[in-house]
Amino acid sequence: HDQVEAMTMADRIGVLNEGEILQVGTPDEIYNTPATTFVASFVGSPQINMMIARVVGTKVEFDGLDVGVELPAERAGLLKDHREILFGIRPEDITVTKGGKGFAATVHFKQAMGAEDILNLKCGAGELRALVEPHLKLQEGDQVSIEFDLDRSHLFDLETGAALR
Repeated sequence: HDQVEAMTMADRIGVLNEGEILQVGTPDEIYNTPATTFVASFVGSPQINMMIARVVGTKVEFDGLDVGVELPAERAGLLKDHREILFGIRPEDITVTKGGKGFAATVHFKQAMGAEDILNLKCGAGELRALVEPHLKLQEGDQVSIEFDLDRSHLFDLETGAALR
């Protein structure tokens, strides 16, 4: 039941929900290629960010955010039969900079963890969690720019929660 212990000690893990096996794989497979939104949310701390996104060609636009992102071609091909999806991005796959490119966000809350800081970021009407190095010295209220590592993003069917592959 302890996901951290399972991820550190097991060669293979089975993730169950209400008696149903959702995914069996190595800890890396479970974390990096989750089969469902439940699996993606179950492993990892802080938890993965999940946002409803509208599909506009090869771009996804997010509810609560004023901007969208252009997906790499191989990922965009997964969207052809969808109008909306769930877009997942892990906190460590968000780059936060002061005054960089990307879209605007405000540091809403900062949790200093020593080797890293966990930031809650307000972006339009939405909120995201990001992991950053403490040398950035970000504080609540700071204006920042954020970018997603789109190669590490996760795309899920909005209705079934199944990964798009």
